[in-house]
Parts: sequence; C-alpha cells; structure tokens
Amino acid sequence: MLEVLRTIYRLQKQHFYPYEIMPRLIEALHIGEEEAVLLVKELIDLGWLSTRGFLPSYFLRPGYICRFPVIISACGLALLKKESAP
Repeated sequence: MLEVLRTIYRLQKQHFYPYEIMPRLIEALHIGEEEAVLLVKELIDLGWLSTRGFLPSYFLRPGYICRFPVIISACGLALLKKESAP
C-alpha cells in the first residue's frame, strides 16, 4: 500500500488538478475501475487520502471513480516523509 501512496504522490506532483490523478493511477497500476474503488476505500480507511469538501460515496463506484479528486492527507504525507527520512 505504501508503494501505491508513493505513486499517488508522484502523480500529484505532476498534475495541478486532483481529479486528473485517478485515471493516471489506474493506468500506472494496471487495474480496473472495481479494483480502483476498493483501493481508494482502503486508502481512505487508513487515513491516507483526504475527503474533505466532497462526498466520496458519489465517486466510489465504477464509471465515476476516474473523477475522484485524489488528495493525500496530512497523515499520508507524514508517512511518506517518515519513510524517506534516513
């Protein structure tokens, strides 16, 4: 899961809008929409993705997951920073 978070962070740095990340993530991980829904649910449950300001349940279904605004939470960023520290 940490590798997925690293991939999301890399994609987040490359794209200005959060809704541009999910299609690239699905492509990078070679997964389908159903798997992406399960992955995002798990990342939200771990507290690694932020869902403030929108209803995640709207996006957490096939056909809509590609528009999910991916924003790494402070907890997720702290984990990445901790992993990269020597």
